[in-house]
Amino acid sequence: MIDINYVNRGKIVKKSMWIRLIIAVLAQIILAMGIALLIKACIGLGPVDAFNASLSQLTGITVGTMSILFNTFFIIGQIFVWRKNFAPIQYLQIPVTVILGRMIDFFLIYVLIFDTSSYLISVIIFVLGLIIMSFSVGIINTSQVIYSPLEGFCLALESVTSLKFVQYRWGADILLIICSFLFVTMGADNVLREGTIAVMVLFSPILNYFMEQQIAWFNKAGLI
Repeated sequence: MIDINYVNRGKIVKKSMWIRLIIAVLAQIILAMGIALLIKACIGLGPVDAFNASLSQLTGITVGTMSILFNTFFIIGQIFVWRKNFAPIQYLQIPVTVILGRMIDFFLIYVLIFDTSSYLISVIIFVLGLIIMSFSVGIINTSQVIYSPLEGFCLALESVTSLKFVQYRWGADILLIICSFLFVTMGADNVLREGTIAVMVLFSPILNYFMEQQIAWFNKAGLI
């Protein structure tokens, strides 16, 4: 005999997954705005954005396109490491990555076209960007649908080695900062400034604050 309640629970879980996926995609658009604001502020970027922005300047490729290439590299890395254990739903990282990159370019080229010659204005833009980025990353993490490509790659490495996720993630940040510094010495604008320190110090606490509120909201809405 079929358990009707079990079937209904399955439908609810499936429905909530698609709702969470839509929310996660919308959060990627918000994230693109946050990243674009940090780049527009020109007072320093976090490791990933510093790498993409500085390499973009050297190659002439837009920051958004560089973001797509960067994230695609780590998606391929996940597939290579996890192989058969790579969950099919994680292939959605590919279109989501494209959306993020295209929206970064959209905001930088068509929206954030105002002057930022004043340092005070740059600081205000930076703080706003950091808050928006933290909020959107919190939603993406809380939605629990797909990984961010770099984080997913670090999780994949953790699953097949003795090192922990946090060790791989810290190592990635250090490597990205070193690469960004080298790109600056090669002629890119200085993307490692006071804002870089601010991102590394403030991002996690702000993210944790938002995630506490978002987890409570997702639970109340019956999505997780």
